[in-house]
Amino acid sequence: MSTVPLRKSCYTFLLSFLALWQVSTGRSTNTVISMVDALDGWTYIGSGFGFDVGGTLYMSINVTTVDSSLSNSTFYFALVTESQANFWESLQSDSGRNPNVFPHWDCYMPSALRYEFQNSLEFNYVIPQRNLYYPVLLNCARHDMVVNTAARYLNPVASVGAAYVELGVQDKPFVDIYSALLTFYIFFTIVWVGMLAAFYRRTMTGIHRAFLFILIVKLLENVVNLMYIKTVAETSWEDDTFSGLSQFATVVADTIFLGFLLLIALGWRITRQALTARERQLFVGTFLPYLGFGGLQAQCTGQEFCGAYVLSVYVINSLILLGVIVAMNFTISQIRMVVQDASLSGPIGDLYIKLKVYQYYRWVFLVYLMLPTALLIISVTVFTWEYQWIGTVIREVIVAAILVVIGTNFRPRSYLYAFDLGTANAVPQAPEVVQATATGVATQTVPQQRRPLPAHVPASSPL
Repeated sequence: MSTVPLRKSCYTFLLSFLALWQVSTGRSTNTVISMVDALDGWTYIGSGFGFDVGGTLYMSINVTTVDSSLSNSTFYFALVTESQANFWESLQSDSGRNPNVFPHWDCYMPSALRYEFQNSLEFNYVIPQRNLYYPVLLNCARHDMVVNTAARYLNPVASVGAAYVELGVQDKPFVDIYSALLTFYIFFTIVWVGMLAAFYRRTMTGIHRAFLFILIVKLLENVVNLMYIKTVAETSWEDDTFSGLSQFATVVADTIFLGFLLLIALGWRITRQALTARERQLFVGTFLPYLGFGGLQAQCTGQEFCGAYVLSVYVINSLILLGVIVAMNFTISQIRMVVQDASLSGPIGDLYIKLKVYQYYRWVFLVYLMLPTALLIISVTVFTWEYQWIGTVIREVIVAAILVVIGTNFRPRSYLYAFDLGTANAVPQAPEVVQATATGVATQTVPQQRRPLPAHVPASSPL
């Protein structure tokens, strides 16, 4: 089957993705310029930032109304805590609220700080209480306007250190987290390369090179994340360009990791030598859109079509996980059928080893499958805003543990990769045995026969 149409479609998709990427990344780093809907009186003009007691907020706001006759309109700046923002969000979804009875209800919401101004406002404010704060612009008159803001958030040196005063309280632990992860993946990569070169050079296959690629990608991901958090600490807390690069690095790492899990589930280089043409097409046709939509989601901030990217990523991710489950169960069923019909001599021990490592792999994948749901429940019910970083630690530690278990169980071993279950004559023939006469002179050679794989073992693809 020709691969030219597939390559052409992949090339077209990549060109389209790069075009959308350039459109979505054209944003300023520390200035928000947006047209505010006249029906919306409450507008966030910055992300949430964790302040400690004694932190300082520097804020500059310039507002220009679309209708010049309304240039002297009154606006309000409000600094709200996490609980106050959640209260406002709950009222937004309250279907019983009647805006005709109380038309400017959102301008009466409680806040930690409020300033009234016309056209422009500049101030600095010392934070009296440790909390997660959100800057909000209140447009009570509901005028269409263009907003320019510049802000600088500083925490006390005593709480985050002299080098990280522009990091929120909730972000400071990420410096140590990414440093530790980077050290781990450097060590793991060196150990894996040394092990392959020193002990397993002759039994190394494509799955081991793919595992090495995964380790390198995870290493680079943590390099980018560490550079991002240190850049934010040294320049500005609101650096959208580097933030998008950090999120895209995570998307790439997750995509490649999922692809590796699927390759193992399909038995590539473990129970068979190659994927079928249909499997290769489905593989490329699934993971390229997943990578593309994930990258667009990482770069998307506030646009109406961001929800479409999120939904697309979730749908494709669910299909990939379903594919891993189906392929893994198919491979395990294949091995079991071969074990049941294999003779007691020859490859039966090797087949049992294959079955055992895939049973381990199934438990490992179950942990990975349940991880996002468990973390979401824990983050919502247990962790407050200043301890959300623990969720990242749990996720990364579990992913690292999964890689260690996979690397240990699927390390190069000749008896683990000796047979191809997808071939009817996969069981290797023993060497020819020389039959001798009573005088000791060889008269003929007869190959010692072993039972081939049973005919009912499917050689088709699970996908």
